[in-house]
Amino acid sequence: MEPPIEVRSQRWPQRPEEREFQGLLRRYEAREQAEGRIRTLGGLYLAISAVGIVSACLAFVAIAPWGLLSGDPTATAVLAGLGGAVAAVLLVLSAPSLIGGLALLSRRSWARVYAMVLGALLLFWFPLGTILGTYTLYVLLQPDIRLYFEPR
Repeated sequence: MEPPIEVRSQRWPQRPEEREFQGLLRRYEAREQAEGRIRTLGGLYLAISAVGIVSACLAFVAIAPWGLLSGDPTATAVLAGLGGAVAAVLLVLSAPSLIGGLALLSRRSWARVYAMVLGALLLFWFPLGTILGTYTLYVLLQPDIRLYFEPR
């Protein structure tokens, strides 16, 4: 018996059109991946901002009514002021994340630098901010992301 004939698949050199198409395909796939990472990052910033806004509302609703229950006008004024102050602080702390998330999703040219600064500041807010800040810096320091935010 004769041994079976072995057929090797030979890769022919690509034509210039095929190489150009492969390059375009790779750039398109990289752009799609970049858009997905930016959408994820923008969504995470909006989620963190939403948590802050809801916390501000809950803080005001939880603190302010205690003054009314006491019946004392001074206690009502103090606790309403305290509830308003806590809510205002939480809203002010949530605003940068809201701005960053909206800017990333709308692909503003300044959004990359703004989110990198915000991500660096979030590193000190343990544990959620540390995770989000690390992911922010990881995503936004990729070379394909820099091209994504260039002016159109």
